[in-house]
Amino acid sequence: MAQNCYRQPPFVTSNDAQNFSIEPSVSNRDRTEPRSSHAVIGIESSINMPQRPERKPFAKVLLALSDQAFVSLNSFVTMMIVAKFCPVNELNVYVLAWSILCFCRVIQERLLAAPYVVFAHQADRENAAFLGSSLTHQFLFSGLNVLLFFALAALFQMKASPEGLGECFAVIALAIAPILLRDHLRAVSCTHFRYGAAALVSGVALILQLAIMFAIHRYGTLTAAGVFAAMGVASFLPSAIWLVLKTEPFTFVPGQVRTDWQTCFVYSRWLVAARFFPSIVNSLLPWMVLWMVSENASGVWGSCMTLANVSMMFVIGCNNLFQPQAVVALQKHGAAAMQRVLEFSAVIFAVALSAVCLVYFFAGEYLLGLAFNQALSQYGLVVTVLSIHVLICSLSMVAGNGLAALEKARGIFAGEFCWSIVTVIAAILLTPEFGLMGTATAICLGSLIAALVEGGWLIFWLKNGRTRLQESIA
Repeated sequence: MAQNCYRQPPFVTSNDAQNFSIEPSVSNRDRTEPRSSHAVIGIESSINMPQRPERKPFAKVLLALSDQAFVSLNSFVTMMIVAKFCPVNELNVYVLAWSILCFCRVIQERLLAAPYVVFAHQADRENAAFLGSSLTHQFLFSGLNVLLFFALAALFQMKASPEGLGECFAVIALAIAPILLRDHLRAVSCTHFRYGAAALVSGVALILQLAIMFAIHRYGTLTAAGVFAAMGVASFLPSAIWLVLKTEPFTFVPGQVRTDWQTCFVYSRWLVAARFFPSIVNSLLPWMVLWMVSENASGVWGSCMTLANVSMMFVIGCNNLFQPQAVVALQKHGAAAMQRVLEFSAVIFAVALSAVCLVYFFAGEYLLGLAFNQALSQYGLVVTVLSIHVLICSLSMVAGNGLAALEKARGIFAGEFCWSIVTVIAAILLTPEFGLMGTATAICLGSLIAALVEGGWLIFWLKNGRTRLQESIA
């Protein structure tokens, strides 16, 4: 399963450092705008843009998409290997453990990576010290996660649970620090337009992980715990090289760590809140189908979701381009220009993902059996429904891009909160009666409500005609 395999609300704001465009008319330079953590930002404010080394827009696009492709391919191939070469019960264990790991990775992205993207290029901020503070925050966050997974390991060793789950959590406790560090360094590299460095970290991790899993399978028995161990080792090496070489310069200023944390937290708390509830639900769904359907239903659910989310790589890759384009269009040409970008991205997503839905409708059973296991081929219709969820989710992300450009993060929070409530209630009502099809239908209903809420919020603000933020992020 992809890291953000269900919903991924945007977090780009009007001074996001990842503002690059594939259009020749838009400069590919850093956009910075000093502001305090409680400042109210005017969209029409002037922006100072220090010169950056020129690079062809196509090269940036290619490297950015390559990085995302490596990450998505890592998740997909790992799930495929577990389904094909691990003992039958290990797929179930892997999906359950992976759901908790994904939750931790998403919270780190919103809590640490998102504010770093926004504040790293401020003209009045010494970036090397700020990166040192960010790495310190990441180290402390990793420590908390280590304790969490050791606690889960102890809990599931004492209680009746799927065999091997406690051992799996113990291995994740040892592996999670390099996994989270790799994620954060990728975000740092992209923030500073070093897409090649990000792709290199992701690519090396992918190759190492596959090689380690092959060695385990060749000379022993590959289990879910072994997969997570391979993931940790594969993440450690490229991350260590990144730090040793100081791919992006950093220094540690002890007195600045606390103030930088306060600045980042004031900004990111709404983003964390917007992602917290969906992340809880995403992690809860595999456990719900375990309790409501059957012992091995979690593994089947994870396989179906992984196949449906192949198209999410396309969505995230394109959205990495559409997000900053919407921001630049609003800043340079106003709300009408931003609307044209949003409409264009919505059409792209609608056409491409509708085609994917048709492919899964006619060939979902065959693709499930080919990618994972022939025993799963009967769930082709579940994959089709989940692919419709991805389509609806992509349109919700388009609305979220507009809200992010207008700095209306609370609108994104409202949509994500509604998605969480509707999905849980629908899953509780539908899963016992309809099994995995009921769960897939529930997540579709949640995405539809979220799209309507975020789209309605965006239309309200656009019709309201105000381009200056009236509500403080604080």
